[in-house]
Amino acid sequence: IYLSLILRPNIAPRSAPSMTLLTAVAIAETLLAVPGLEIAIKWPNDILARGKKLAGILTEMSTTGESIDYAVVGLGLNVNTSRFPDEIEDRATSILIETGQRVRRVTLAKEYLKWHEEYYDVFQRIGFEPIRKRWKELTNMMGQQVTVETIGREYTGKVQDIDDGGALILRDETSGYHRV
Repeated sequence: IYLSLILRPNIAPRSAPSMTLLTAVAIAETLLAVPGLEIAIKWPNDILARGKKLAGILTEMSTTGESIDYAVVGLGLNVNTSRFPDEIEDRATSILIETGQRVRRVTLAKEYLKWHEEYYDVFQRIGFEPIRKRWKELTNMMGQQVTVETIGREYTGKVQDIDDGGALILRDETSGYHRV
């Protein structure tokens, strides 16, 4: 499934990562209903099953000054793929591979849209905190040692939290905190 949504969140560009995390929670909720499928969210934009990538999320935005005009949140979900090319088969998986069962894509898309609308409504009415809390319940990264590469910089540390804008908070070996 390849599916993109155009959103018009009333947030500053600094908080744009929250849209990616909201989408991750929505697709995770969808996938939790698939019998035999165990998933975890990997910051910032992947859904994993047994350590392999099952879904990915990309978010792009257009801004004017300190506001977002719109954000496009794209989801790619491997559903009924039975085999991946040799160069990625050790890193990619699908619902079919994980469960042995074919799943109707239209049913998954419908459920995902339902969950996304529900969480987007929560986001608009209450804010990011309930989504942040659920994201933390659905990840296996909390307290784990990770390395994050950014443009021109690499951070290594234990995952402490995600902040109210969706940024990852790492604590390095010298007790320094980094917002990535």
